[in-house]
Amino acid sequence: MKNLLRKYVHLLHRGDKGTVAVTFLLSLPILMTVIGILVQYALLANARITLDRAAAAAARSAMTSLPTDPAIDWLPLGTGDANVKRSALMILESLSPVSENITSEATTVAEALTQVGVAVPATYAARYAFAQSATNVELAPLNENGAPYARSRSPRVRITISYDFKLTVPFVSSLIGREATVAGVTGRYFTLTSTLDNVQLSPGRETPTNAAGEP
Repeated sequence: MKNLLRKYVHLLHRGDKGTVAVTFLLSLPILMTVIGILVQYALLANARITLDRAAAAAARSAMTSLPTDPAIDWLPLGTGDANVKRSALMILESLSPVSENITSEATTVAEALTQVGVAVPATYAARYAFAQSATNVELAPLNENGAPYARSRSPRVRITISYDFKLTVPFVSSLIGREATVAGVTGRYFTLTSTLDNVQLSPGRETPTNAAGEP
């Protein structure tokens, strides 16, 4: 009787080994999904921080590039707005995949950085070109109370930047993103937005000067 009980207990222990293996295999997809979600949201958090940096760079550019009064606006039409967006794109390039279509502006920016001694990677222009297509910059004039302004220019602006971030974690991207093609790159994308209110411009630099640089 004792021998029979020992054999029964031994068989139970041998069955436990298979149970552990089956349990692990069943739980593995769930574990991988949880890890994938954590990785993708960590990448999204990093992208959001980078987008906030891009908005700050755009604000610094706006302070000296945007005219505050059309009556003394000596900049060519659209020049200031282009400078603001370019400042944001130079930050967002680090988030961007490589685009197949390199624009002339992307090449010009890469060459300009190289001429001033910045070691840019070989893919810089292609990534900048992607950021051009993936980024939208809106400039809204505000009055002194921070409300929308009827005039086309004012001493304060609201800067809103939207960026289509390419999701890279398989399966997880299908849960939170949308299918799209940006700058020739097809994949799943998630739009991130950053806004800075009441960016104060610098009207003093618009004052006409004489040959000696005096107002």
